Amino acid sequence: MNTGFYFKRGFKCLKKNFLKWVIFLMIVFSGCASKNDELYEAVLNQNMERVKSLIQAGADVNGAVYRGSSILHEAVTTGSLEIVKWLVKYGASLEGKNRYGLTPLLWGVYNGKTKGILPVLDFLIQSGSDLNAENKRGCNALALAVEENEREVVEFLLDQKMDVNAAGSGCEGKSPLSIAAYWGYQEIVRLLVERKADVNAKDRQGKSVLDWAKTEVTAKNQREMLYLSKETSQKEKIAEFLMLHGAKK
Repeated sequence: MNTGFYFKRGFKCLKKNFLKWVIFLMIVFSGCASKNDELYEAVLNQNMERVKSLIQAGADVNGAVYRGSSILHEAVTTGSLEIVKWLVKYGASLEGKNRYGLTPLLWGVYNGKTKGILPVLDFLIQSGSDLNAENKRGCNALALAVEENEREVVEFLLDQKMDVNAAGSGCEGKSPLSIAAYWGYQEIVRLLVERKADVNAKDRQGKSVLDWAKTEVTAKNQREMLYLSKETSQKEKIAEFLMLHGAKK
């Protein structure tokens, strides 16, 4: 019996079938990727009917589409409550994180200027999104909203009973009020103080809210400095306001 002949023949057969399976799997997965790309495009275009048909055709609602973001992350940034509801209904993860460590809720907070974002955030919370989720720096939703100078979002989160003095387990140990004071966000400082924020809170280094109000903002580039110039010009007024409300030197 020529075992060498049968061995070679068997190997060729296996190799041939293996290549067929590889090609088959490539076709299958490229098809899935195509559906997800189409779903991503439909979400960005807020084409509700197309979104529905693609999901029903098998598009993965939890597939990563852009920089580690899920379809739900991108849907949140459109402000389309209807699409967000549909994705959640079909199993989109509320706690999946993108490359920045942000859940869809935190991503929505970060994009707080999006038209219609508050109803979307409210729906995510009512659907079970973790209101205390944190980004890679250990900053929670309230801290993120303060950093982004999103007054309406800050007020919304406080209405959701978030702790006015808690910025998360990290966030350099600052309180939300310290963050607002440092960046010169006068309206947010006033709002937080109205909501009983501790005007004498200190971070892990012992730096007080008033200290942060007097700390010069360090901009990374000229463009950022131009953006911050209006806010930082308010820092003296913020320091005076804080002292009027009991902040100690």
